[in-house]
Amino acid sequence: MVKVARTIMPPKDTAGRDSAAAATIQRRKPRPGMPGFGSTTPASGVEQPIESRARPATPVNAVASAMKILSDLSRREAPVGVTQLARELKLNTSTCFNILQTLAQGELVRMDPATKTYAIGMGIVDLARDMLARDSELPIIRPMMERIARTHGITVVLLKRTGPDDLTVVELAIGDGPMRITLSIGQNVPLLLGASGLLMAAFSGFSETELRTRFDRLAPFRELPFAEFQRNVEQTRARGWAVDEGHFVRGTVSVSVPLFSEDGKPGLACSGTMFVGQYSEAKSLQIAKDLGEIAQVMRSRRRR
Repeated sequence: MVKVARTIMPPKDTAGRDSAAAATIQRRKPRPGMPGFGSTTPASGVEQPIESRARPATPVNAVASAMKILSDLSRREAPVGVTQLARELKLNTSTCFNILQTLAQGELVRMDPATKTYAIGMGIVDLARDMLARDSELPIIRPMMERIARTHGITVVLLKRTGPDDLTVVELAIGDGPMRITLSIGQNVPLLLGASGLLMAAFSGFSETELRTRFDRLAPFRELPFAEFQRNVEQTRARGWAVDEGHFVRGTVSVSVPLFSEDGKPGLACSGTMFVGQYSEAKSLQIAKDLGEIAQVMRSRRRR
């Protein structure tokens, strides 16, 4: 959710998820002269490749339950009690309580002692922040983002495509002013919303059918006919950058430029967001130019 605040402190470094499966592969030691399956063939004397099969990992129930709890809490707008959470997730109440207590020790969830309710904690955001900040360019482009934010009095965000339907805020800079637009590092944004969404629609190679399907899924977020959205996508494709005039968040305008991955599709978007009263066509052109310098720096570093 995009918030508007009168005073703002830069958000704490924040936001991911990591999983791994282990499998044991046993190889049969061939007997001399035994043909096939990893043996040395008598004809050539060349060892044949072994076709290994990995056994599926056995899920650890406590870990699986913890993942369900974290996923559920991350989607809730209000804290929830143990009994309700356990019932809705079909978990044993005692088990659910013990997992919540353990997660709270790691600050992955937070507990309200007064109401005995639980909510997602900032620790989960810190974990994701460390993962998302692995891009070596961030320390270099952060001062550029801060300069643009101060110069134009806007909020500048760097968004990374982290899934088929999501962009994630990996860095941001907030301009000076009594009224400011804020987001959180680690916050997810639907792929096709806002100016960054126009970039993804224009340059990701979606067919018209797929684009329409994705667009329809976001209908609750905006009042925009698909035909108008298509026109905006075509304009974005023609000029190479995007502008969204309040279709994502009313009363705001965002300008966004793409950074393409090796596959030719946009993997990152750098956006500047302002209040509609700050907007003019000339200003949007200048912001797009300034954001384009960030994209250029990142491109040049990745060619090295």
